Amino acid sequence: MKNVVPAVYKAIELVEILAQTPNGMSRNELAEKLGISKTTTYRIINTLCMHKWIEKSDIGYGYYQLSSGLLPIAMNLHEEMIELDTARDIIKNIAEKEHIACKLSIRYGLEQYVLARAEPPGPFITTGKEGYGFTIAEGTSGACLLCGEKTSDLEAIYSACNVTKEVREEFDEYFSQIKKRGFCLRPKIAGWPISAMSAPVYDPNHKVVAAITFILPQGSYDEGIIGPKLISCALQCVHRSSNKKEKINEN
Repeated sequence: MKNVVPAVYKAIELVEILAQTPNGMSRNELAEKLGISKTTTYRIINTLCMHKWIEKSDIGYGYYQLSSGLLPIAMNLHEEMIELDTARDIIKNIAEKEHIACKLSIRYGLEQYVLARAEPPGPFITTGKEGYGFTIAEGTSGACLLCGEKTSDLEAIYSACNVTKEVREEFDEYFSQIKKRGFCLRPKIAGWPISAMSAPVYDPNHKVVAAITFILPQGSYDEGIIGPKLISCALQCVHRSSNKKEKINEN
């Protein structure tokens, strides 16, 4: 992978592995899982222990687990999580009242994940299962999650994801639509009789924190009506989350 520091990449992978292993994992198991030497694994572990990101586990000798040193980092994300929880409520409301299938996507590294989804009453229209992940360089939701990236960073992402020329051109079109209209549209999705329309969700500092997507029956909607409704949903996330944070602070 170009423009990546191998040791840092493996250190992050190690933290992710331990996050999925509450009881911890041995140094040898981590080395095997990471596909690197035991010596390199040992050095990474020592570095993370020094910063109190991980610590020795009580399970047995040579076992490690996540440590409380990660809490300050997690607490800094508290406000962002409030915004995402608010967005979850909003898409549920839209699905129930407007009969539009919705999903809320977030970025994690080079992938995007469906954090929440909401289906309208009646015929089922899939929006992807919650927790489902796929490459960040795909679809209208991916374009929204990447629309704030610098050109140089986008190139690095495209390279790491092995993006084709066709997808680059597709994303350029999506970025143009987002800049002009605040949302982007994918009229046809191969193999599905649906269309996808997405808008970025910004925090108060205009940082993209998520993407809201409407899943619509192909050709059965008016962009002039649905587009503004989608943008309104994205704006509500910021407005409502700000009010929610104020109430929390008051208490």
